[in-house]
Amino acid sequence: MQIERINISIDVGFTLYRFGKDRPCIVFISGISDSDACGIALLKKFVEELKDKNLHGSLLVIPQINELNLNVTSCHEMGEQHIFCKIIEKLVRTMPRECIIVVLRCRKDFVEHIVIPQEINDNIKNFVEATPIEFIVKTGGKGIISVLRKARLNTVSIILNGGKEFDLNYIEKFLNILTAILSNLNIVKRKSKQQSQQIIHRYFEGYYIVKCSNRGIFIPKIQKGIEISRGTSIGSIENNEVISEKDGLVLYISNPKLCNLNEVLAIIAIESKNEEVNHL
Repeated sequence: MQIERINISIDVGFTLYRFGKDRPCIVFISGISDSDACGIALLKKFVEELKDKNLHGSLLVIPQINELNLNVTSCHEMGEQHIFCKIIEKLVRTMPRECIIVVLRCRKDFVEHIVIPQEINDNIKNFVEATPIEFIVKTGGKGIISVLRKARLNTVSIILNGGKEFDLNYIEKFLNILTAILSNLNIVKRKSKQQSQQIIHRYFEGYYIVKCSNRGIFIPKIQKGIEISRGTSIGSIENNEVISEKDGLVLYISNPKLCNLNEVLAIIAIESKNEEVNHL
């Protein structure tokens, strides 16, 4: 293992852990904001696990890209001179072009899923096929994802169920998923009694976001993880039904709450008209 400090000025930057060499190459990144605490904890534990492994390929791990916990949106909004944008610029220059960049984001009460570009190459396809997460959403990227993709880096995002506060049992669960990815890609040797995690992937075409259209108490009628049809009532605000205008999978549904205008109530992965089914 090699530990590198990548700085844009004195003590402003990020720590990079390097393991192995050659291809295939994967970069794991988290910690864009403090709500990504579950991803930071996961990658720190991942680093400890990797110390004793022999790799057939290379891994780069950045547990916390935003160590100052800066409040960030996008470099288009903040300006290229913003400290975080300079950090991302440095990141782009540091990343090997042949690597898959995997950005781990934490979203409380979300269904786990992978986010990929609309158009994918064989490198991204192989990574997705090796990942034992069922749901895949094709969509354009925002923020750091957009910057990395514009730099022609092969970038995907994995959405984890967590946030600034998180369940340690969930970290153990997802650590097993990261290890399975490495085994499925033959980066680490599978234990003799360990079997490949087989999964059928389901593809969706972007997100449909349901927001509050009026003020009042929102009461949900559905749960995350279920499939719904267009016209389904997802809940009500002061006895007014909130209707989904799309078919899809419920990735997130709000708990009962006092609803203000434009607050998010639900996020639905839109059912693909030409659904792809892949087998590992």
